[in-house]
Amino acid sequence: MADINESRSGYKETKVGWIPEEWNVQRLFEVTHMKSGETITGTHISDFSKYPCYGGNGLRGYTDTFTHEGNYVLIGRQGALCGNVLKVQGRFYASEHAIVVSNKDNSIVEFLEFLLKKMNLNRYSESSAQPGLSVSKLLKLQIPLPPLPEQKRIAEILSTWDDAIQKLDALIAKKQELKKGLMQKLLTGQLRFPEFVPAGGTKFKETKLGLVPEDWEVVEFGRTFNFLKGVIFSRSELTYEEPSSEIFCIHYGDIHKTFKYPFLTIEAGFELPKIVDQDRISRSVDFLESGDLVIADASEDIEGVGESIEIEILDQSKVLSGLHTIAARDTGGLTSPGYRGFIFQCNHVRNALRRVATGSNVFGISKASLKSQLIILPPVDEQIVISSLLRMTELETMNLSNQREMLVQQKRGLMQQLLTGAVRTTVKN
Repeated sequence: MADINESRSGYKETKVGWIPEEWNVQRLFEVTHMKSGETITGTHISDFSKYPCYGGNGLRGYTDTFTHEGNYVLIGRQGALCGNVLKVQGRFYASEHAIVVSNKDNSIVEFLEFLLKKMNLNRYSESSAQPGLSVSKLLKLQIPLPPLPEQKRIAEILSTWDDAIQKLDALIAKKQELKKGLMQKLLTGQLRFPEFVPAGGTKFKETKLGLVPEDWEVVEFGRTFNFLKGVIFSRSELTYEEPSSEIFCIHYGDIHKTFKYPFLTIEAGFELPKIVDQDRISRSVDFLESGDLVIADASEDIEGVGESIEIEILDQSKVLSGLHTIAARDTGGLTSPGYRGFIFQCNHVRNALRRVATGSNVFGISKASLKSQLIILPPVDEQIVISSLLRMTELETMNLSNQREMLVQQKRGLMQQLLTGAVRTTVKN
């Protein structure tokens, strides 16, 4: 590949920017065929039929009939995710919420997939109660179009990044499944380290949370944890902008969506929202310390009830628990730092939390219910070893996720360069 030089020799200025002289500017109707899919009702879609059925947001399920056969690109036509792009092949059913795109003689489907993804088609959606895309408007959009051999080479290069990302996705999924199984065995004593197994082997006792080793405890959460006083600020009262207060705030939405790992390490450069109006903070609040547990007391789905993170503060940051969170500190000494983040990861405990959750559209748990919630606790020295192994497996998955994000960023930058001609490819003869 050779970068475009400063004199722009070999390039021409067009309505879509500077492009190579060999490239053309075309409208999408000159390059593609576009047509919405066919109407289908939910009664004709199942999990077990033969042909995949695609809608505006991707795969909807499977049907007994198909509308298309071959290689196509689908564009989501309606909904919040309208404009999303997906390449499909073989026999499939395209619903009325998808736009089916095929190539004309001057383009190839593999290239169109990457070009349409780069165009961020969602920005062309029409404002209404149900956002949507107009096929006629899309067809009028102008694009830079390389010759067919260069289209093919560009698609081949970008596909290598897609292949690498897909392989990482499969590896991450496998690691996560193994991690879940290992975690549940360790947190319930089904799997133990040899140095902690009593003479004669592990014997189990029946508890309200199921079978656990006889030398483990099942105690109420409130026996060892005390609740801390946080603040109640909505998301609109928090900001990432400067200047603002120097007090960070953990919102329950962050626990559900941002901090997937059950530990939050706060250090210099970490992005966490700050409270806009520091004067509204009571002097009686409890600032978080390393080892404290922050629990989401509300969730839009029952599965999210009781999701929690253990806090680790490596600098002088002041952090408070915020809206719909419950912060707790182990003052009884029954848990080990590093293990607390896993207490509510145990399926036995999570199932018990769901049973005491209240609500219909939004589910919640009170401090009173949480205080009496039973938790499973191995001896502290065993907690330390369990948490060390589990944190190591968590970090392995996080490292793979970071590698994936790096590949995604590389691909995004490469798409920008290749699809505009800023970087040229060497076309194979």
